[in-house]
Amino acid sequence: MTRPQLTRPRCFALALLCLAAAAPTVRAQEEAPAPEAHEEALAAEPARSAEIVRIAAILRLSRREDSPGRVDLVRGLVQQNAETIEALLDLLTAGRVPKVHAGHRRQLLSEPQTELVLGALSELDAGRVRAACERRLSGRSSVAEHRALVLALGASGDAGVLERMLRRWRPRDGGEFPELGHREWAQALQLLLARDRTAHAVAAARWREARPEIARGLIEACGELRDPAALPLVASMLEQDGGDLATLAMGQVARIGRGFEPGIDERVCEALRSRCDPTFPNQCQMALQALGELRDRATLERSIGWLDGDEHGIRQSALWALRRATGVELEPKAETWRRWFAEQEKTLESAPRRITPKLDARDLATVVQGLRELAVLRIERPLVATWIEPVLKRREPGLRAQACEALGDLDERTLVPALREMLADPDHRVVAAARTALVKLTGRDEAPEEQAASAGTTAAMSNG
Repeated sequence: MTRPQLTRPRCFALALLCLAAAAPTVRAQEEAPAPEAHEEALAAEPARSAEIVRIAAILRLSRREDSPGRVDLVRGLVQQNAETIEALLDLLTAGRVPKVHAGHRRQLLSEPQTELVLGALSELDAGRVRAACERRLSGRSSVAEHRALVLALGASGDAGVLERMLRRWRPRDGGEFPELGHREWAQALQLLLARDRTAHAVAAARWREARPEIARGLIEACGELRDPAALPLVASMLEQDGGDLATLAMGQVARIGRGFEPGIDERVCEALRSRCDPTFPNQCQMALQALGELRDRATLERSIGWLDGDEHGIRQSALWALRRATGVELEPKAETWRRWFAEQEKTLESAPRRITPKLDARDLATVVQGLRELAVLRIERPLVATWIEPVLKRREPGLRAQACEALGDLDERTLVPALREMLADPDHRVVAAARTALVKLTGRDEAPEEQAASAGTTAAMSNG
């Protein structure tokens, strides 16, 4: 008789049930090591102690080669009760995994295990997690513990938590908020902004009230996330700060990229243009690179003239800006670029008469030809995208898919909302083309909300 085979998810579920049932017994069987202070305190709290043992067993399981996936591990950690929150915070602040039975030693909490703990905290009741963190912050003094608790606040935070952090937040029970470096703040704020994208609006409005290390951590977190929602913060820093923060903000533009609305790109460009002063070479080079990322037309025309200049660094930055903005690898000669721009402008000017009428044709081959002719335009791409957009509404699925591909190749973000709508198209070919285009334009797959939050936590930990 053949024995039934247990699949990995079933084995894992069975293991979790066994661990939860056996946790108090396993705890009692441990040897009596020299207890740490927090372990002595737990001796009088059996439920919390048992929860720590349960969580520790799952964390140890995560280090095995046959470990289940991250989502399953986080689900195994999560139980909606006060003991789970306190146990997770105990492990996070202690920075180690305690023994599960006599054959184990205490282990330092590894980075992947820390990420699992933070992922579990982000899934629990946010209000209860924040309250527990604030209570601990008011009574602890260790920098390592402070860092762990601020990370936990980031993992469970939202726009309201960010506002309190920026407005020189102090714990509700008194005491000072922890003095951490900008790197620690960047890691925590990256978790928070990944969890609640609406917090970017608070960041743009309140950053001036924050301590310097928090403001610096904030803009660094935005650069790590590469989310265009941070561009209003970048614009505000460029407009209102003349020091290190503005320089740091300039450096993040190339990482964040263009916005989803032309208006915010223009605002950032306007703040950057005044910094293209060759008498300050370093600042000019950074501004040129940022403006090239944003495809600022006025700066590109100036950059052509700088290709024949004497300053090597500015020549190189001007060439980088031109190539980045157009996607064309021409030689570093001003005359070559002037001819190319003249040809592009001629094609752009004639497009409404010669090319765009093809997009309304009944003949499918004619429409496809029109899309291909528009794809060669590398200037004024927001305008070109608006010419292509009506093809997304054509009744022919093949043409809708072709339009999605054309928008992806055009590399223009202003139509990202329209492409997201195409994910609901009844034809699977259109959905696949829209999804591919969105990956090109946003740098990430359009995953379900749960997976997106998980990916944000993982990215924050890996960049910390």
